[in-house]
Amino acid sequence: MPSASFNGRRAVGHAHIFAKAVQFQPQEDTEFSRPSASHRKVVNIGDILDDRYRVVHKIKQCSRSVSYRCRDLEDEKWRRVTVARSHEFMTAMDEFERGLEARRRLGEQEAERQGFCLKVFSIAGPGGIYMSLVYPLNSHECDLRFAAPYDEAYFLDKLRQWEERE
Repeated sequence: MPSASFNGRRAVGHAHIFAKAVQFQPQEDTEFSRPSASHRKVVNIGDILDDRYRVVHKIKQCSRSVSYRCRDLEDEKWRRVTVARSHEFMTAMDEFERGLEARRRLGEQEAERQGFCLKVFSIAGPGGIYMSLVYPLNSHECDLRFAAPYDEAYFLDKLRQWEERE
């Protein structure tokens, strides 16, 4: 009778079950994208989004979006650009409308201080159109101790290098 060990225990007669349960799929080729692949990487470090925001560092990634730390080349401020999945269009527009309403009621400076959406633009990617929302960079996202091994000098040095290339 066939046997297999699992966590130090012997599974006698059940090896055929384990063999069928673990079937490896071929690794996905990232060079050739499919139209339905909304999880593809759309933005790379060093890209300039909307001719204004230079991507410096990835802050976080979740199932619906990816947030990047960007340098606003016009205002010389740090911003958080969140690139939402291609099917999140209405959610992104609702978020932008809330930001417009907050700026109208609270004023520009107070709305920015509270972290409301400043701008929305789109990026064409392998899975369609991706909505990008621009937010002010909050203090907990600026804490570079959590972005190790990078620091502010590293980011500024990278910015200078990218500007010299252009």
